[in-house]
Amino acid sequence: MPRIDASTVVNLLMKIGVFEPIERTLVRWAGFSPRSYASTRREGVPYIPTLLLTTVGRNSGELRSNALFYLRDGADYIIVASKSGSPKHPDWFRNLQALPQAWVVADRRSIPVRAEVMDDADRTRLWGPLVTMWPRYEDHQRRASPREVPVVRLRPIR
Repeated sequence: MPRIDASTVVNLLMKIGVFEPIERTLVRWAGFSPRSYASTRREGVPYIPTLLLTTVGRNSGELRSNALFYLRDGADYIIVASKSGSPKHPDWFRNLQALPQAWVVADRRSIPVRAEVMDDADRTRLWGPLVTMWPRYEDHQRRASPREVPVVRLRPIR
């Protein structure tokens, strides 16, 4: 029986327009991202934890959710606004700039957070571990130039 590659399944689900809701549901309820699984297998790196970030749309006021790789720094969640190296910031980042309060679902727990763009010292300290986790971030930064790809700290609100 032929073996089906994870990337093929993800691409098929994207083509028929059902991937995003399926991924959000799986990250929320199972703590698993099929996109992360397919991407990390393709790149030959270990599975990267994925959270579900929910922001308030800066224009619409509607809730917007995105599945994103993350790194832990103590109790905080660290995410990268790379948008695959686009010259523009991702919409979720612009939403956080307008309203830094958001929600994260990680490890099947929903957590209110406050977003902060990291200063140069913190960004430099965590950039190496982020690139080790997902080597493509280096390429994203190169392609995004002159835009510096923001690194965002999501601090749980107690």
